[in-house]
Amino acid sequence: MEQHVPGTGGFTGVRIIHGGPTSFPPGTTHVTGDFDCYEFPSRVNVIRVEFAIDAPGSSCTSHKKSDGISPCAQAGGCPLTFPDVRPDDPFYTGVMGLQARGVVSGYADGNFHPNSSITRAQVAKIVVLAFGLPLVSGDGHNFSDVASGSPFAAYIDTAYANGLVSGYADGTYRPNSNVTRGQIAKIIVSAAGLKLVSPATPSFSDVSVGSSFYSYIETAHANGLLSGYLDGTFRSGANATRGQVSRMTMAAAYPPQE
Repeated sequence: MEQHVPGTGGFTGVRIIHGGPTSFPPGTTHVTGDFDCYEFPSRVNVIRVEFAIDAPGSSCTSHKKSDGISPCAQAGGCPLTFPDVRPDDPFYTGVMGLQARGVVSGYADGNFHPNSSITRAQVAKIVVLAFGLPLVSGDGHNFSDVASGSPFAAYIDTAYANGLVSGYADGTYRPNSNVTRGQIAKIIVSAAGLKLVSPATPSFSDVSVGSSFYSYIETAHANGLLSGYLDGTFRSGANATRGQVSRMTMAAAYPPQE
């Protein structure tokens, strides 16, 4: 399921039906699956479905897109996947898009906590899953504070092997430390393989030319992955939140398509 918001480019995938290969007889067939109720943000003006058709005996898989339709008038609101992530929140599409792909999940209380800080271990897992990077062994030999039995070990080692994260001079990774807005800009831009830009005039008053994250922040901004604050600042040293990281990762790993 994909949605389109005016002024944001193409369609963004927001939900996935997991059905598996199925054969259908000629004629009209209604397809159902584990697709739960999804409430589109009010700014969405067109929705559509994308699907693949496998030709029997052929290695060719044809991807098709349905005609776009206007979102239907709702008889009632859908039960929220996360009570603290509502349809018109700025990070809603990012969170729900990544959740549908198994990249992010919530907490034991049922909430997502979009405004909470995010750790270095969590970011490594999100980026590796979102960009589909093949996992390395996760033997824990890269960092002294990441044990081989850690649930994040393979993700941290994979992100490290792909040059997306690094450790500290003392040989640690500090998996429970928070990630800053500047750091996440560098990680996501690197994971997406975007060509770095370094404009002569800064986009944000507090990110000067030549600063360590300048090119990454400017590149992410130029590609519509992030924005600053109303006062013209970016606040690269501030902790990134789970909502911000989800929104940025979704936009970079699954960019809008025509």
